Amino acid sequence: MRIVIDTNVMISAIFFKGKPDIILDAWQDGKLEIVLSVEIFNEYSRVLHRLADKYTTIDTSAILSLLTAGSRFIEPKGIFS
Repeated sequence: MRIVIDTNVMISAIFFKGKPDIILDAWQDGKLEIVLSVEIFNEYSRVLHRLADKYTTIDTSAILSLLTAGSRFIEPKGIFS
């Protein structure tokens, strides 16, 4: 199964566990594939960097590298394409 993860859900899954963490567990177990566009990835990056400014122990490069290596990047098509 391929999914697109909202930025807030992704951040919650990474840092706060709980229900969104189930998604990352399924991804790690190979039960689903995360699909990203460059725009979504850039949004993840912006939010992670803002969090890293506040919480200096966050390693944004490791998180972003994992997402880059383990996700499928696609070019979104317009609604009317």
